[in-house]
Amino acid sequence: MMKTGWQPIVLHIIGWVIFITLPVMVVPHPPGVSEAVPINDLLLFLMITAIPLVAIFYGNLLYGFPVYYLHRRYFAFALFLALSLTASISCTFLIFETQDWVQEIFGQVSGFLMRGMIYRTVVVVVASFGFFIYRQWRLAETAKAVAELAFLKAQINPHFLFNTLNSIYYLTLQRSERAAHAVEKLSAIMRYVIDEGGQDRVPLERDVAYLQDYIALQRLRFADNVQIVFEVRGDLMGKQIVPLLLVSLIENAFKHGISMEHPSPIHITIAASSDHLRLDVQNQKFSHIAANELETGIGLENTRRRLKISYPSLHRLEIHETKEAFRVTLTLEKL
Repeated sequence: MMKTGWQPIVLHIIGWVIFITLPVMVVPHPPGVSEAVPINDLLLFLMITAIPLVAIFYGNLLYGFPVYYLHRRYFAFALFLALSLTASISCTFLIFETQDWVQEIFGQVSGFLMRGMIYRTVVVVVASFGFFIYRQWRLAETAKAVAELAFLKAQINPHFLFNTLNSIYYLTLQRSERAAHAVEKLSAIMRYVIDEGGQDRVPLERDVAYLQDYIALQRLRFADNVQIVFEVRGDLMGKQIVPLLLVSLIENAFKHGISMEHPSPIHITIAASSDHLRLDVQNQKFSHIAANELETGIGLENTRRRLKISYPSLHRLEIHETKEAFRVTLTLEKL
């Protein structure tokens, strides 16, 4: 994702400081300039003459490249660059002619000064072009990630709906009074999926409440077969999370960790601390499940891809498998 907030501003300021001070650091005493001239005067001259260069940089970035270059109006773009170069050199000459202290520094307009003006302008134009290309690439990557994330959500929601309807189907076959409670929970679950499932981020407490409804629904279905332990630790308030992310890991436990003949304990723990979140899901593994099926199902694969898009370098997904049990631990940072 692209940087937002104050970070781009800081990076731009650092870049301009380096650009302005670099000539003095590389050539402390330019040809034709007395060694008695203070460095501060040279820096002040470079700072003042950088003002039109700043205008050229952001003019190209915000207008020249998007309006002319991107729309293949190359002649207009070349004219725009020529005018930019002319304006930069003219401003420098104007400063030279009107400021006595500048004339005292350089004495006269030298070849070194001319080459320096042209060089700095070319560097700014090339840098603005490179920055524009980089920004277009990042926008394309972001658009691609958003499209892929929408596709993954479209896969998750029908899959979840199928599972919950299947649960209610079992209850109605048994003529259980719990069917009415299951419909109530399903209503709350689908309201969350429809109203907030498409958001980029939702309050963590809302997502956990959704998980509680989901687990309550599973308890209604598997009351005699599954021993569910669900613990929530820490303060959930003030934290944001991608919706429908945690449920795929919990759903996986109910899909693969239940036997109708044997006790099927499922332990789910959510622990929030500072800006971190840890989800731990443990369930039994039964012989009818293929050895690698748990790690290759659509739920876990989608979860990996969503984590890569939404939490790059800010997540850790650990899968531990033994002959008897399966455990998934997800850690998220900077919620």
